[in-house]
Amino acid sequence: MWRLYATAGLLVLLVPLFVMAQDAPVPLHRAGFDTYARVTRSDGTWRDILIRPEDRRRFASSGTFATGTILMMESFRSSGALGAVFLAEKKVEGWRYASLPAGGTLDDARPAHSCSACHRLSTSGSPVFTLPLLRRNLTDADVQFVHCPRSGRAPCRPEVYD
Repeated sequence: MWRLYATAGLLVLLVPLFVMAQDAPVPLHRAGFDTYARVTRSDGTWRDILIRPEDRRRFASSGTFATGTILMMESFRSSGALGAVFLAEKKVEGWRYASLPAGGTLDDARPAHSCSACHRLSTSGSPVFTLPLLRRNLTDADVQFVHCPRSGRAPCRPEVYD
């Protein structure tokens, strides 16, 4: 009989946690985006890289980023807390980089000029560092995982993404 009570007690504790996890709202900034890559870092932080499904489909059919494509990077602290959200939007004249507060919307985006300086200097041939990961994601549809041995905001070497 004690096993029945113990099992019932465990269910009473776990069911609310399961329901809460299922009902957890999608952060506003993430709505309409899918994760295609996760880059872990040596300091315990990680970055999730996202793309809108329609942008992914256009890239899959053409091999290039159409004007209006938006890529998003969520930067997580080692504690698991979301630290910052960055955007890259393909414009006619190139890429526009921006940041927005966690929980904000695309309308909250503000220019992030330090991003553009680094991405323009990319030695990979593309300002989209995770381009090889997106290409792999197109073939198997799984989130691509890689590890960058650098910490903080230091760019990873291009071969990390290959």
